[in-house]
Amino acid sequence: MPRFIRRLAAFLRADAAGEIKYRQRKRVIQPKKQPLKERPPIVPNKNRRRSFLLDTNPIMNKKEYSIPRKPPPAIVSQSRTDENLQGKRLMSPIEMDVAASPYARMLSGPIRTCLFTRAALPRDLMIRFGGAVDPSTKKTYLLPNDVEHPKYASKAPGKNFWVSCWKDAVQHTIASGKHAMITPNMQAHGMLIEQVEYLLQRRMVQELELLRDRLQTVNHRLTNPATECLVRELTREEWESIQGNSNASLPGVQAIICFQESLPGGDTSRPFCRTVVDTSNVIPRDIPLYNSGTFLSADVREQTLHLLNTLLGIEARAVLRMKGEKVPKGNPKPHQDSQTAYLVRSTAHTLPRADTVPLCIAFWRMRLWNGIGWDGGLWGAWEKKSTSAEP
Repeated sequence: MPRFIRRLAAFLRADAAGEIKYRQRKRVIQPKKQPLKERPPIVPNKNRRRSFLLDTNPIMNKKEYSIPRKPPPAIVSQSRTDENLQGKRLMSPIEMDVAASPYARMLSGPIRTCLFTRAALPRDLMIRFGGAVDPSTKKTYLLPNDVEHPKYASKAPGKNFWVSCWKDAVQHTIASGKHAMITPNMQAHGMLIEQVEYLLQRRMVQELELLRDRLQTVNHRLTNPATECLVRELTREEWESIQGNSNASLPGVQAIICFQESLPGGDTSRPFCRTVVDTSNVIPRDIPLYNSGTFLSADVREQTLHLLNTLLGIEARAVLRMKGEKVPKGNPKPHQDSQTAYLVRSTAHTLPRADTVPLCIAFWRMRLWNGIGWDGGLWGAWEKKSTSAEP
């Protein structure tokens, strides 16, 4: 302690005499964002007075003719102002309709090549695999990568490859040993198929949790429950129509999640999923109906049902706030004229509140994993043509 006091006194005397120089942190000035430049037009002119060879050469002056990168368009919302747009433009009505479609979002993703079938498919229709080293045995094992949401699990670094989102394709890839082409001495453990299936189920639960958190913090007020509702129960009339004719008027519905023990109508050929024809538009379309009792484990099925009931409570409270009524606590009880089935909607009117497309894609990936939607074997078309509705 006495030596510390002597050194402190010496430091204070040197500081008072100006002998100590402190490092000053340089202030970093962010450059101002330059407005997007416009390329000089290349327009042929018939009334030329000089040769076009004297014009600006687009090959030698690539920077002048480079396409400027524009930010992606923003979703039209009531809380959207010019200040928080940050140079982005608003989506057009056609772009809003495309963004609300799960099929358009899946097909517009990056293209990847399957290691086994060599088919070029969008990323949402495939499973990404990579290698991980066991620190105890120093062996490299094949593991699924980037299946869960990035908020819950980060992407593992290293070499990765893609396989079609189909259980049979993954099994054939392991049996053929093609995964060793990416990393030598890579081994596949015996529970790999079960691990991928469990992660696909966890992804559905994660998307439901993110949708719940989004609806609890959204600032967009509900103005029309008929068009802006995201999740609702299937009524008895709609269920009877589906059970009898396999069709119903379900505008904006992208998926039906059923929690009954067996499918109606005695459909035993495909107990996992079947399609329901939506007759609300001039052109009928198919809606997938998922029977959760055939592909979800008990714990995941219980979590999914709890989260769907929580979403129903959030939607019911939003309707009461719109009407100016008192909002009770807790989730509402199911209606007497409803069945244990839930409708997930996604339209241009629901996007400003929350995005349900990732949830629909997560269920669709589970459908592909069980072999529904692949036609002609492992090398055929990726989607079967609908026989219930003509285009």
